[in-house]
Amino acid sequence: MMSKHLSKGMVFSWILLILSFSYQDGETSSELSTTFVDTLIGVIEVFEPNFQDRFDIASIHGLIRGLAHFSLYFVLGIFSAHMFHQHFKDWFRIGVDATLFALVIAIFDEMFQSFIPGRAMTLNDVFIDALGALIGAALYVFLTFKIFKDNLII
Repeated sequence: MMSKHLSKGMVFSWILLILSFSYQDGETSSELSTTFVDTLIGVIEVFEPNFQDRFDIASIHGLIRGLAHFSLYFVLGIFSAHMFHQHFKDWFRIGVDATLFALVIAIFDEMFQSFIPGRAMTLNDVFIDALGALIGAALYVFLTFKIFKDNLII
């Protein structure tokens, strides 16, 4: 099993990555998303010509931003569950603690964004973040305790 310090380091590093995205001003964040969406559409149009003409690009842009939130917190949920697994063996406590920990980070992250020019705090982002963390933590708990059944404590 991974050392406690390495596990905490992974969680801390991931939180710093999340906060680095939050620290971007509105224009920089929008440019990053737009560049990603434009690249994605370019790749899709290689296989599906005129894709851009048939879909609302603003909706795709919003979907990509939501998936980015979900993905970042999905990984945080996995890392956090692993960190809590270093201290607890109760699968329920690991899942709940990891999810609540990530939720606190998500709320702090959104509050932090409200002070950045061109950014805003949105409860929708907190919800998406929490869902990503919950599913990540649940996946970790399921796989870990399915593989190591002897650690299962009900």
